Amino acid sequence: MKIEAKIINSGLWMKIQIVSVTEGFSQILKDGKWVNQTIEPERFEDEILTLAKCFTNTSEIEEFMNTKSFKSLLKNLQKNWI
Repeated sequence: MKIEAKIINSGLWMKIQIVSVTEGFSQILKDGKWVNQTIEPERFEDEILTLAKCFTNTSEIEEFMNTKSFKSLLKNLQKNWI
């Protein structure tokens, strides 16, 4: 599992969402055993948090994501979430 930041568009504004990402197979329980439903691994995302700060364009977001405080947030989430 890893922690990633992604940009979400909520109409007029854009926000940053932090997600945990896991890659694996969809499985079902069949005859008491877990069986893969897919041949290729899939990407599963779970939302950890969405920042309340709104942005008007991707260049603003990229500038914010390069700040020391944002990088520190991601680092701490990666360290403590897993």
